[in-house]
Amino acid sequence: MKAYLILYSIPFKYSHDLVYLLDLITQQDAEFEVFYEMVSEIQGYAIEVRYPNETIFLTNEKVEKAILVAKRVREFICRKLNITIEYNNIIDE
Repeated sequence: MKAYLILYSIPFKYSHDLVYLLDLITQQDAEFEVFYEMVSEIQGYAIEVRYPNETIFLTNEKVEKAILVAKRVREFICRKLNITIEYNNIIDE
């Protein structure tokens, strides 16, 4: 999402807040609104995992869902920008 914002010269504060980033993107392109529910569900994972106040454990289900959301957003942005990115199997398996 940050790459999209940078490409379109949309200023943003550096943040892991996915809803904030999506708010900025939807001002440019309302088609991104379909992602609000998905990113809201995984909103806190980056902060919780990187800066935990206490030990937390994400279930396999939550991890898999977060990866799926990231892939869907990535694929959508790539289609919108008409670009193809070749990822290796480690990233996409």
